[in-house]
Amino acid sequence: MDGHIGFQVKMLSKLIKKRVDGTIGDGGVLLTGMQRWLVHYLFVHPDEELFQKDIEKKFGMGRSSATELLQSLEEAGMITRTPLERDAPLLSCDLVRVAGRDTLLLELYDTQLAPIDTDALDAVKAAYAALPDHDLGTHWYDPLRLPPSLAKRGRKLWAQAAPLADAYLAAYLDLLSAAPPCARAEKQARVRAYVDGLLQNGGPSTDQFKKLIGEEQTAALFRQVIFRTED
Repeated sequence: MDGHIGFQVKMLSKLIKKRVDGTIGDGGVLLTGMQRWLVHYLFVHPDEELFQKDIEKKFGMGRSSATELLQSLEEAGMITRTPLERDAPLLSCDLVRVAGRDTLLLELYDTQLAPIDTDALDAVKAAYAALPDHDLGTHWYDPLRLPPSLAKRGRKLWAQAAPLADAYLAAYLDLLSAAPPCARAEKQARVRAYVDGLLQNGGPSTDQFKKLIGEEQTAALFRQVIFRTED
């Protein structure tokens, strides 16, 4: 009897999903149930600034599922994603593994137009203070590195450093979503100055890019793809 009831419940669930997924959206676009729920949410909250991480929380989705959902709706012409310029510091995250030794770099650079509260990032850094630090030496961009920046190195460090990276990134995303909007031209000028400094003066990662693909291709990659200082 229990097996029979379980089978009926499963069949009912499939029928409901088929009915919901089979509904035709605007312009004859066939939408799944999740797509319809998201489009409806956007329709009834037209003035809300919504980021992918917000969708993940509101709809109980993982990052990859949310990315697939948004891409499918963009391709169907149902939604558009608009870049929003926020006055937040620039985050650089690097993990390097060489000869069994792991190096984690989480560097925060001052590209803001106005000061910003970084207490949450300071707290994450303090929580993992026991992990071995790594001395990066002296570089031209040191005056731009904000206090929450950190560098860790050790053998088989990643098992301990992974939670640090996750917590740091989560705190940064919260900082980013709370950062005030700013003028795109002014913000881009600050970021452009940093990128030009990297290309002219170099840095550990920048130097490796130049060796692998050359200075011209590195400049194009940095300006057009990684930092988007050129349209």
